[in-house]
Amino acid sequence: MKTKETKKRLSFILSLITFLAITCVGCTSVSNDVNNSDEGMNTAAADEDKPASVPEENPAAADEDKPASVPEENTAAADQDKPASVPEENTAAADEDEPVSVPDESPEEIKELELTLGQKNALKEAYSYLDFTEFSYIGLVEQLEYEGYTHDEAVYAANNCGADWKEQALKNAYSYLDFTEFSYTGLVEQLEYEGYTHDEAVYAANNCGADWNEQAAKKAQSYLEFSTFSKKNLIEQLEYEGFTSEQAQYGAEAVGY
Repeated sequence: MKTKETKKRLSFILSLITFLAITCVGCTSVSNDVNNSDEGMNTAAADEDKPASVPEENPAAADEDKPASVPEENTAAADQDKPASVPEENTAAADEDEPVSVPDESPEEIKELELTLGQKNALKEAYSYLDFTEFSYIGLVEQLEYEGYTHDEAVYAANNCGADWKEQALKNAYSYLDFTEFSYTGLVEQLEYEGYTHDEAVYAANNCGADWNEQAAKKAQSYLEFSTFSKKNLIEQLEYEGFTSEQAQYGAEAVGY
């Protein structure tokens, strides 16, 4: 009986020990699982707090986007390829060595080379005439033709002698007034007869400075020295010469009428 009870107790004790051992193992396993779970949660929370990682760019792709770098040339080789700088020559010496540039002929010189001998001589003769006395354009052409030059040669000389025909008319008016008396109209007509244009003759009469009353008085005196005149006839003669009625009356009274 004692043996059976003893066996039962041993069996119970063994069962209890086994139970306790199993229980301890289970608690340890649960504790480990709980710890692992807590660590997993902490890891997940930490991962959530971390900023999302940006994927690194493909270095190859980045290199493709970059502009291709141009390799620097070997400066020594580049310097060799450059043409050697030539020192500037002394400008003064260079100017002395350069041939003196001959200016192109002027249009007048070219034109002179193209002249005929007759044109050259006609022009020289025109200068000589104008140095000696006054001429109108027509008067100079006629004088040169009288000297034997052709019409074209005479015209060339008159066109190129440089004369101011109005001034020629004025000089001619002075010459006439130094020689004899003229009315304004008579002087204009005389200058036109010499070949001056109407405008040239009028220019001379307007600018010669003549006192037409005095010209009438001088003319009246010259008539009386040549012949006898009544006052009426003297006045009519002066008016015929181109003086105005007032100028003719002044001239008659100036000689004693």
